[in-house]
Amino acid sequence: MTFLEGTIAGTQAVFVVSGVCKVNAALAAQMMIDMYEVRFLINSGTAGGMARHVGLLDTAVSTEICYHDVNPVNLVELYPFMAAETPYFKADEKLLQAARIAEGHPFTQNSFWTDGHR
Repeated sequence: MTFLEGTIAGTQAVFVVSGVCKVNAALAAQMMIDMYEVRFLINSGTAGGMARHVGLLDTAVSTEICYHDVNPVNLVELYPFMAAETPYFKADEKLLQAARIAEGHPFTQNSFWTDGHR
């Protein structure tokens, strides 16, 4: 994997194209954490969806995510040892606020927000 370093609005950033599948994304994320001591990760990618209101090239910003292909019991009894009440991971509020600010820029004109399950 090739990591590209730069700055965005005065903030240091590292970019990588990890390829297809969540395993590659996880490997790239761990490498960035180990090599660059990143504080925040933003995963950007493409995926299929079934919601009629989502159009081609729309940007979806989730406020929380969950495993969809893992038995919820595994999330409680194995790492990441989540609470039994919910399989959801909440998004970082600072990153959500940054996304809300960016929403007004031309590249985000077709964006919408989703909480993933409501």
